[in-house]
Formats: sequence, C-alpha cells, structure tokens
Amino acid sequence: MKGIVNFAFEDHLVRVIEREGEPWFVATDVCRVLGIANSRDALSKLDEDEKGVGLTDTLGGQQQVSVITESGLYALAFASRKPEAKRFRKWVTSDVLPTIRKTGGFAHLDSGSAAVQAQLDMLDRALSACREIRLTWGCKAARRFWINSGLLELYNPESDLENLVDATLYLFLREKCEVTGSRDDFTRSRDLLDALLFYLDSRDLPRMGLREASIALRALSVAYRDLSTGAQFWHHKRSNTGYCGVKLLP
Repeated sequence: MKGIVNFAFEDHLVRVIEREGEPWFVATDVCRVLGIANSRDALSKLDEDEKGVGLTDTLGGQQQVSVITESGLYALAFASRKPEAKRFRKWVTSDVLPTIRKTGGFAHLDSGSAAVQAQLDMLDRALSACREIRLTWGCKAARRFWINSGLLELYNPESDLENLVDATLYLFLREKCEVTGSRDDFTRSRDLLDALLFYLDSRDLPRMGLREASIALRALSVAYRDLSTGAQFWHHKRSNTGYCGVKLLP
C-alpha cells in the first residue's frame, strides 16, 4: 500500500499511513474515537518508537500529522475508559490489520461515504461555532476551542507558520490573491472558489469538491495571518456571500 488510506469505524474516519511497510495510525483520529481530548498529552506517554510524524492530504492541503504505531494504538486504547475502546481494538485486530497483511493494501473510502460526509459536517459546524465563540468570548477562547476540535487538522495554531506556507491553500493565497485586511476589498465566495479549483487543476494538484473547498477557505479565513503585514481576511455575508480583506490578482 502507498500513501494514506481511509477506514470508517462506526461514525469516525480513521486514517492509516504506510511507513516502511508498516501501518501507522493518525493520532488525532485514534484519540477522537477513544474520547481523548488532549492528544499531545496522550502521545507524550508513549515510547519514542511508538510515535512519529507523517504527511497527509487534509482539506487545507498537505500537512504533517502525528502518527502512532500499532502498539501505540493499543497503549492508548487500553488506557481509555470509553466503551468504544474495546470495540475499536477488536475492529483494528479483526478488520484493519488482517486486510493489510492479507492483501498488502486497502480499498480507499469513497469521497461520498458516510464517514467522510460526517467529517465535513463536523468541520462545518465547528467553524460556525468557532466564529461565534471568537465574536462573543474573544480570540483566546476561540483558539482553545480550535485546538480541542477537529479543526486542528486544517490548521495547527501551535505550529510554526513557516512550515505551513507550502500547503495548497497558502500557495493559492500567496500566488493568486492579495490579503489586504481592508473592509473595502470584497471578493464573492464563488469567485474565490472558482479561482481555487482552477488553480488546483492547472497545477495538477489533488482536486477538492466544491463543499470541501468552501470549508477549507472558511477555515483558512479564521486562522490565516499574513506573515509580513499581519493582514487577515474574513468570511462575510452581504447581498452576496463572500470574503472581506482579500482580492484576486489579475
């Protein structure tokens, strides 16, 4: 098997990455299944050879994610008190691992599968909630919510921004847009989405569905800050839904 493979455990998406012929599980997916809120703390308790970093395509582009080995997964599962933990362990041992060992690969989840659609719905709701929290309680509260939600997969605010500028959406903003931070600069959502999808096609990059691209742009508008000017852009509803503080370059 190569790259990343998606499995559905009940209503959860669980991604598996191959490293040197062995399966490594995306840590945030495992922690979400097991009800572990602080994945960083959980990973700190694993042995060094049970954890690492892998690359995966997220809605925000290719990014680094924490991954754990099979033994690391079991360590977290046995420590969890959630009733799902036992079912999860059984699912891994009776379904996922036999598939790897017997076939040498997996069948990818269809992009329209229930698990993927559930993930998109969750991200959509989380983005709306994060915006309301920021407006009501301020940026610090919104940042805490972001870190403790699935939005961390789109953007990790505790990561070095310099390591994120090569992600697909950051490249699109840098090459095709100007982030001014001015309320006078308004771009319709559809125009920005069309430009993004054309950008992906023209550079033979992994294509997003319209809804995936829309959620990714909304997430980026919450998290993005220009490294040189500090300018930001934001989602705004006028007679036409769009974004303030950003304009497309000719």
